[in-house]
Amino acid sequence: MVDHCHINVEEEEKFFLFPIKSIQASCTSDKTKYNVQNVLDTSYDNCWNCLKKGSYITLEPDYTAKYLKGKGINQVHISFGYGQSRVYYFQIQASDQREDKYVNLTGQLMSSGRSDALEPYYLAEEIKPKFVRIVFNGNNVDETNTVFTIQLVNAEMQSFGNSYIPNLS
Repeated sequence: MVDHCHINVEEEEKFFLFPIKSIQASCTSDKTKYNVQNVLDTSYDNCWNCLKKGSYITLEPDYTAKYLKGKGINQVHISFGYGQSRVYYFQIQASDQREDKYVNLTGQLMSSGRSDALEPYYLAEEIKPKFVRIVFNGNNVDETNTVFTIQLVNAEMQSFGNSYIPNLS
């Protein structure tokens, strides 16, 4: 079971994890080790893997948990396979409907290339979309996208990154 509230003492940041109602990916694998469901746990034994640039994962967050108290998403945490030696390229998008009407919440983002651990990516504002999509565009070595974990997060006391505020309506 995932711990839904975490306090990072070093950064004095308290964050809440959103439960996920549903998850889908643009490509799937017959191998359990590479199933998209694997990104919802924090295990480094399994992952989601797709060998195609432009592949994506769509998550439907559940806002009904009592501990969230009306909070929205303001960070996405991602850990990548080979993250200590590869820089991954991706975008975070949101939609209030399923049919490919997504708004970019960020420009092209890059992982640090220095860690397999979860890394935070900040949104310009707190949002409550029906769906969050992460579009992966390969890495600095090839077009492979290997993701260990994705978390949708509400973090208190965080600084915002360089993003614009989208209009989801």
